[in-house]
Amino acid sequence: MVQSCAYHGEHVQYYRTFIETEIARVGGTVQLHKLLEILKVDRALQAELEFLVVHCQHLMNTLKALESHKFHSVDIFNTTSDLLSWLHNPGFPPATEACETATRNAAAKLEDYVDGDKQPARDLFKAFRVFDSRQLPLLSKAIADFQVIPPNILNAADEWLIYLDLAAKQQQPDDVVMFWRAVEDWLPKLTALAKAYVALPVASVDVERSFSKSGSVLSPLHQSLSKAYCSVFFITRQSIDKNDKLITVTENFVSRQIN
Repeated sequence: MVQSCAYHGEHVQYYRTFIETEIARVGGTVQLHKLLEILKVDRALQAELEFLVVHCQHLMNTLKALESHKFHSVDIFNTTSDLLSWLHNPGFPPATEACETATRNAAAKLEDYVDGDKQPARDLFKAFRVFDSRQLPLLSKAIADFQVIPPNILNAADEWLIYLDLAAKQQQPDDVVMFWRAVEDWLPKLTALAKAYVALPVASVDVERSFSKSGSVLSPLHQSLSKAYCSVFFITRQSIDKNDKLITVTENFVSRQIN
């Protein structure tokens, strides 16, 4: 998105001439005339494109976190809260009235999810921060404040003080998964909870992508594909989507079962 806005912002000055020439040569359509009217606005479009390039990295970072396969359940609440704070106080004047309106509307909509009740999992993701030992010093030291985490986190109360002590005294790795692997022997109950919730998806992006992939597998040509092999295929492909070699192995395995 940022790269596209940068490109169009650099070349938008040539678009008006191109559209005018096209209308003069072959006649104008309704769409071409509408586009020309937009391009005639005095530098507004270029200013808005430049605005997006310079100031919308916060938004892009949040979108990347939501689309990423990395584990973000322990920090997505902070990411969205930071984005909301930025939208309320961006620290720069809007380029145009349209930019100001868009920023204000985005803040109002996001506020419904971060501070309102439109996101039913808000309190849960807020509590998940407790599984990030780097954030623990800034959070409540009372385990009862995290009872929203199911099953009852109070069942691990005997490990809580040990966890606080380890988080305070040890140098914390950047990877939250590495921390829980290192302390599993000392904190088996909390580690079991962390394993379940650190890897929890923060968005439905992967689910939505899986629908299109499923359509290419569950086709009329694959009538004999069993439920078990479908599960193997979808889970493996989702997990190793960027590893072409392993995907090929999995597809060959499924093909052999079909034939």
